[in-house]
Amino acid sequence: MLKNMKLSTRLGAGFAIVVLLMSLIVATGLYGVGELQKRLDDIVNDNLTKMHALYQMSDAVNNLEGIIANTVVTGAGDESQQQKILQSIKDTEAIYEKALKNIQGEKTAADEEDLLDKEAVTLKQLAVAAAGAHQINERVISLVFAGQQAEARGLYTKEAFPLNIRWQTTLKDLLAVHEEDNRIDSDAARELSETMPVLLLSISAVTIILALIIGIWLTRSLTRRITPMVEFAGQMALGEFPVPLMMHSQDEVGQLSESLNALRSSFLSVMQQTQRIARGEYTVAITPRSEKDELVIAFAGLTDALRQTTARNQQENWIRTGQTEFNDRLRGETDLIALAQNALTFLAEYVNAQVGALYLREEDESLHMVGSYAYTRRKNLVNVFRLGEGLVGQAALEKKPIVVTNVPDDYITISSGVGESIPSSLVVIPLIDREVVEGVLELGSFHPLTEASLTLFSHLTGMLASVLNAARSRAQVEKLLRTTQAQAEELQTQQAALQATNARLEDRGRERPKPSPPSEPCRRFSRTRLSSRWCPHRDWRAATWASC
Repeated sequence: MLKNMKLSTRLGAGFAIVVLLMSLIVATGLYGVGELQKRLDDIVNDNLTKMHALYQMSDAVNNLEGIIANTVVTGAGDESQQQKILQSIKDTEAIYEKALKNIQGEKTAADEEDLLDKEAVTLKQLAVAAAGAHQINERVISLVFAGQQAEARGLYTKEAFPLNIRWQTTLKDLLAVHEEDNRIDSDAARELSETMPVLLLSISAVTIILALIIGIWLTRSLTRRITPMVEFAGQMALGEFPVPLMMHSQDEVGQLSESLNALRSSFLSVMQQTQRIARGEYTVAITPRSEKDELVIAFAGLTDALRQTTARNQQENWIRTGQTEFNDRLRGETDLIALAQNALTFLAEYVNAQVGALYLREEDESLHMVGSYAYTRRKNLVNVFRLGEGLVGQAALEKKPIVVTNVPDDYITISSGVGESIPSSLVVIPLIDREVVEGVLELGSFHPLTEASLTLFSHLTGMLASVLNAARSRAQVEKLLRTTQAQAEELQTQQAALQATNARLEDRGRERPKPSPPSEPCRRFSRTRLSSRWCPHRDWRAATWASC
């Protein structure tokens, strides 16, 4: 439970305990001060006041006793003297009653129930003694005022004086009770004044000890758990990847541990992505943990940029390699048909096309298929196109490539030993050299042809057109050369035959008599080197001087 308690809850609980103990100290102090104040109030406002009132009552009783005794001894005197005596008695009784009220105070019902202590008993005894003494004293005064001095003296001696003495004794007993209460309150106040500092110091010591224990516990619990995190963060700052923190509490420290582990995972992902980039792998993307994960977002952008750059470089290298290999494939080839077939085969294999054909322009501006790659001839398909006929003729007419993604079912197919299928994409590219269409290249594939393939075609078709044009020109020159050589050989053969014929004729002429002069055509025949155009005989090789 404490392990999963949040740090704020722990600190709050510790602070609450300290505050509670401090509140206990304050409450104890206030309680002690209140009790001490109560004791002092009891001493000052209760005991001392009552004792002062008792002293006043005792003085009043003594004065009353003196007045009565003096009246009994001296007599009442005249009327004015009697009035003074009565006034003195009345004043004394008033003082007594006032002091008595100060002692009794105002009692509630609850207070009446508590008057079973010694003070209450003594007060009752005092009331009885005061009532008895008051009644006897009035009889004594009445007898004195009546002139019955002897009876008054006897009554005073026998009854009034003992009652007055009893009254005074009861007052002394009540005074002793209040003195005892005053002593008890004083002792309690002194004991409280001596005990409270010790109690406050004890509670303060307990508070300090508990505060230290709580502080040490919180410090150790935090230090024990935060120290590995500090080391973890230090290793991360040095570029290391420590073992993940194994803290599964639900408090702030556990949340911090999870955050550090998440940071480690993020850095590890970046490091692994960096290693993949170093190996040339850009396909695995790194996902940001939030919209504000700027590091991962920036690294993802870098990865995308490198991926695009690498793809572009690979595409360019692939195109350059294709150009180089294409040149190597065509180098040294002079035959037009073989050249076209080699070019078609290379392009089909290089771009991974499954079918293809190459058409060359003839003198009548028609396009004849001269090369094919995995091409299956079908009855309903022709191999000769004129400008504008079909995709081949249309590409040649427009002098623009045509890319078809939805190839008709009855068009070109890709066949194998187990079946045939329609290509998913088809490209028809005219071969143009100096604004003259030399031929048309047609390739089909199961997969869409990439931009790199189309770019390669744009680079190679012009070159192929030039090579085909050169091969065509070379073939024409060779044809003319062969024709010329054949004609020269034929002329040499004819000349040799004529020389042999002339030699035989000369031999015959020497053997026979000299013939008559030849006619005009024959003379022309001899002058034109025996040309058949000047001989009247069709078979001039068999002609003789005699026939002429």
